[in-house]
Amino acid sequence: PSPRRSSLSRMRRASARFGSQVKRHSLIIARSPTVRMHIWFDLTRLVITPAIVCGILIGIDCGTSVFDTIPHMAKLVVLLNSSLPSALLVILSLKSEGLSESASVVAKVYFPSYILSIFTIAGWASVGLILSIPDDDGKYFCER
Repeated sequence: PSPRRSSLSRMRRASARFGSQVKRHSLIIARSPTVRMHIWFDLTRLVITPAIVCGILIGIDCGTSVFDTIPHMAKLVVLLNSSLPSALLVILSLKSEGLSESASVVAKVYFPSYILSIFTIAGWASVGLILSIPDDDGKYFCER
């Protein structure tokens, strides 16, 4: 075999070994309890909780007259507030009590949540604007 073919076959073998190592490593990460905890925490805090709040707001707003006196933008604020990850007060309280290690653990849990919230807050803001701003005819979401 020519030197070019042998180097090409070495590269293929090295690539196959690297691919199998990456696959094994990614399976270990996916099965890690820490990763499952992060996924569950982020999903519940950034998607499920705001979806429940949104459903409650729509149900009460469209089904009753309880919210008639509340400004529509206030409903948007409630929806956005439900989609925000907020641990700053908890972390600062733990640090002030001398529980720096616990504060570090909490910060590690919340950091990915803050990164993901950049996208989820934009999504929930869009939903909130659809619900709280009238269309061209001046009708709100529940009046359409």
